[in-house]
Amino acid sequence: ATPEQFTLIKKSGVKNMPVLLVGQTGRMIATVKNNHLIHEVEHKRKVLARDKRFKKKNWLLVKEVFLKLVKADLVDRIAFNFYTHNTVVFSCKKKDCKTVWQIIDPLLASGEFYAWDPFNKGESGMLLPCFFNKAEGMKVIQKRLHLGPDNIIVAGDETNDLHMFDSKCARWIVCP
Repeated sequence: ATPEQFTLIKKSGVKNMPVLLVGQTGRMIATVKNNHLIHEVEHKRKVLARDKRFKKKNWLLVKEVFLKLVKADLVDRIAFNFYTHNTVVFSCKKKDCKTVWQIIDPLLASGEFYAWDPFNKGESGMLLPCFFNKAEGMKVIQKRLHLGPDNIIVAGDETNDLHMFDSKCARWIVCP
């Protein structure tokens, strides 16, 4: 959890602090000690190692897609967040949307990425690594606390929440 999220929890009036807090879509795990947030260094090390493997495995395909888009002058902006999160972000002109998404499709078809907003293939897009979702944090919580899906309720309102709506993560699901 981020310091801002922790402040929100403290201000919420909850009577018991959570045992584990997960933030940045599973990238951060923290405990609370003496009313302070303590981030787990070992978890962060594992996340960084996973990021490095992901980059090594996927960089050539990402580079190939980017080169096609740039050479054809189809994007106004494109980036691969190479140092954190491994996200792909881009924007284009409305007239080029269909072509841009067709060129982006191999990244989605690889099974390594998913679209943040899969229902709106418009003038901008964001692709996230498939492991960058809230189910990953749920798995850590389940394992550490020895909890099964029957003991877990999840709430979500974004695409990266969809993965934790799986019955292996939680039996109880809340979604606006």
